[in-house]
Amino acid sequence: MKTDNEGWGLREITFQDDEFVVGMAGFTEAGAVGGFLWPNGPLPAGVQISMEVVVTEPYQYGTFRIKGVTAEAVTQLEPYAQHWFRQVSPLYQERTAAPALVQNIRIWFKAFIPDAKIEGPPGFGCFHGDGRSFSNDINAAARMTSEVTLSDLYSATPSYAENHFCGETRKIDCDTGSTLDSATAATDMMHFFNFRYPGATVWDWDQPYPPDAHPPEVQVPDEAPISISYKGNAADPLVLGAPLVDMWADIAYDRINHVLTVTGKVDAFPAFEAYASWYGGPGGQGHELIYNMGPDGGPFSMFGDANRPFNWSIGFRP
Repeated sequence: MKTDNEGWGLREITFQDDEFVVGMAGFTEAGAVGGFLWPNGPLPAGVQISMEVVVTEPYQYGTFRIKGVTAEAVTQLEPYAQHWFRQVSPLYQERTAAPALVQNIRIWFKAFIPDAKIEGPPGFGCFHGDGRSFSNDINAAARMTSEVTLSDLYSATPSYAENHFCGETRKIDCDTGSTLDSATAATDMMHFFNFRYPGATVWDWDQPYPPDAHPPEVQVPDEAPISISYKGNAADPLVLGAPLVDMWADIAYDRINHVLTVTGKVDAFPAFEAYASWYGGPGGQGHELIYNMGPDGGPFSMFGDANRPFNWSIGFRP
């Protein structure tokens, strides 16, 4: 299969004998191919890349075989390559092939505390955590949960619905675990906003809060994706001046190429996870991990903006 890339990088990809065979413009070494396809670190465990054919004239072009690519390894690929790897993978095609186009996509973001108990700032005692590991259960305990459902994706007027909730915060006795105080953080700083779809007339405004004056209106181009943005903030309601948990995302569904992309950032604390599910007709159900990140610091690391990025995409075969 030829990709739609006409320049440097991934040009062709097929799946043969349980291996991916890729044609790479500008590449003549297997190590460089690995660094290009998996730019965020070493090759995933078990992945091996070998050179098959390389030419240097009239330009550099190499064919390479890649074996040992698991579903987890695919999620770590460079997003453009990830889309094409999914297009030719038999396992992926079997899982997502459907007699109808995907019509509804549901995405949810969560921030949670893995420990059952954590110590608060000096003088504030201990707090009850969520006491769990990563989970694709949308009802799993969390400090913050935001979900959005994009519906009627191939209609003239797609729509969306959102829901936000925060788990109860409980201050507990550090020794006995008994509850000393409790409250629930507000959800007024958790928003999906800037919803756009081809042909819609929208404000020329992309912030989660309304402008002081009516901004100009623009029409979304026919070739543009369906898109929506997310901004989520909440703080411990029992600690005066507690830092905000910060996470944000941009979601886009390309109706022409049938590709869903989610990018954004989260704080270093607590733990974060996001998932997508979809439905497009009989046999068209699916479910995928977008990201999961454990804590990479303590509560004080939440001061300042979110600083851990994620970039994920998935293609749907019509």
